[in-house]
Formats: sequence, structure tokens, C-alpha cells
Amino acid sequence: MFEPAVKYLRDVKKIAHISTYGQSMGSVFAALTAQYIGGIENVIMVFSTHVPFEGTTKNKKNMTGHSVAAWRGRDIPFVKPDFGKVKMSKYYRHSAAKYKVMGMWTAFYDAYQDKTAEKEAFLLLEKTGARILLIVGGADEAWPAEYSVNAIRTYLENKHYEKEVRAIVNPNVSHLTGMML
Repeated sequence: MFEPAVKYLRDVKKIAHISTYGQSMGSVFAALTAQYIGGIENVIMVFSTHVPFEGTTKNKKNMTGHSVAAWRGRDIPFVKPDFGKVKMSKYYRHSAAKYKVMGMWTAFYDAYQDKTAEKEAFLLLEKTGARILLIVGGADEAWPAEYSVNAIRTYLENKHYEKEVRAIVNPNVSHLTGMML
């Protein structure tokens, strides 16, 4: 659905400078739009993740076995969080967090521990050719967004990415605080 939108902006509206913005799961789509369609100048990822996840059914109760994202009918590689081990909205203590986190945070964190799947699903931001802005709260209770931001920065540094990558981490901010640029 993003390809026609970008094509419309370029070809019909003659917009020369296009950026993508995504918050939470939308950050995946902002990154993938730039990665697969190209020609995006800036990618802004707020409370982001560095990998797509397995999708859920509309009622969000069952996993589909497919990625949340596809490109031309094929699944984008993804990691599989196991939500069956926790209650999604219940708060827990976790050794990797300094604050209480939701069960879904634990499921996402555990999914990142499958390093093979994580590596295969990693968003290939170096293919975007865009400047990248990462905005995250250091007290995100929904998923380990600060972990993702650090993973993205390290990944791009190791790729010797030449475009600007900037990360803003507010240590006291949680998930979906309504930041708008």
C-alpha cells in the first residue's frame, strides 16, 4: 500500500523530498518503505523495533505464521514472539529492565534472543540511503525499544553507513507518549 502512495507523491504531486515517519509498529513500515521503495530522504522511527514480528489475526489472539509485512506477496523475514507464556497487559519484573514491564515486553525481548531469526529479520536500513532519526523512551514498558535503537546504531556503524543517524533517548519516557515532530 505504500508503493502507490510514494509513486503518487513523486509522479502526480511532483514532491521531490519525501520522508517516512512511523511510531511503534509503524516504525517497521516507515523503514521498509524506504528500504524497498527507495528515494526516501529521511526515516523517522519513534519507539521503534529493529525487526518485523510475526503477525496476529484481527482479534490479536492468534499468531498467523506470517510476517506483519510483505513485499510483493512474500513475507518479510520476522521474529516470533511467544505471547502464550505471559499475560500481555500484566506488569512483571524482568532482569533486563530497571522498571516493571508488560508481558508483551517480555515476549518481544525473548524473541530477540533467537539471534539467528533476529539477524535474518534485521531491518536493512543501510539500503535506504536515508538520514535516520530514532526517538525512544528509556522506560518503554511495551517492548524493548531502547534495545532496538542501540541495535540499529551498532548495526549501521558496523556497516559504515555514511548518512546521518541520530538517536534521541529520553530515559523517563514510556511507549506511545504522543511525540509528534
